[in-house]
Amino acid sequence: MCHDKSDPGFPGHASITETFLSIDTLDGPLQASLFMPQGAPRGCVLVASDMFGRSPFYRMLGKRLAAEGYVALVPELFSRLWPVADGDDKAGIARIMAFDRRVAMRDLQAMIAHIRLQHPERGLAVMGFCIGGALAVSLASRAAFEATVLFYATLSPRPATELSPFVPLDDLAGCGTPLLAFWGDSDEFVPAEVIDAARDGIARSGQPHDIVVLPGQGHAFLTFDPAEPEYAASQQSWRQTLGFLDTHLGARENPLQPRVAR
Repeated sequence: MCHDKSDPGFPGHASITETFLSIDTLDGPLQASLFMPQGAPRGCVLVASDMFGRSPFYRMLGKRLAAEGYVALVPELFSRLWPVADGDDKAGIARIMAFDRRVAMRDLQAMIAHIRLQHPERGLAVMGFCIGGALAVSLASRAAFEATVLFYATLSPRPATELSPFVPLDDLAGCGTPLLAFWGDSDEFVPAEVIDAARDGIARSGQPHDIVVLPGQGHAFLTFDPAEPEYAASQQSWRQTLGFLDTHLGARENPLQPRVAR
């Protein structure tokens, strides 16, 4: 369902250090992994994972981003709930049902504040996968950063609840950043009508955007393993992602001026 396989890695990945952080938030400390490039950063990327959290896949993704020159921060958004083994979809869904997205939104805003404090001169993107993509959409209508990337964000319409008061499809109209989004046309969790609604919503925001629907791909298609059937489509989407980051991140204007969240 989501990413239950680790990334096979790439030449030189062992030289990129993973630093474990505990970052203060309004709801207590949150664990996160930080990956730094070897030279001056080209920008910063905050990664919001799928329902399995800070799994080996996302930790290697952080290394891949660092290898491309970006500071990457991968928080464990589910650390206040019980652990779930990679690939245990039933347990992962049960944890999602108990997941307080209000707390997650505050946590992600704290991650942004941490990155801004450490790298005020660099642009910041939020990259979200599955439920992390839904969170990234709602965050982009409430916080200030430079770019949003979505991989198979689960934006299916649903009523607001106490634990989940955000409706990402509605939030797209208030998106405050350029947006790049990928879905497969065979995604069993994101039907075509939801993708059409997402396209309409982001168009209303007035932000530059690109909605990419990949033929023959289902949910969680991104892979860096050449043996996987999704590899070609994955490489296409990853190259496009790196180009998008290169376009929208970099030195910020007036880095010492506070950015006001919307």
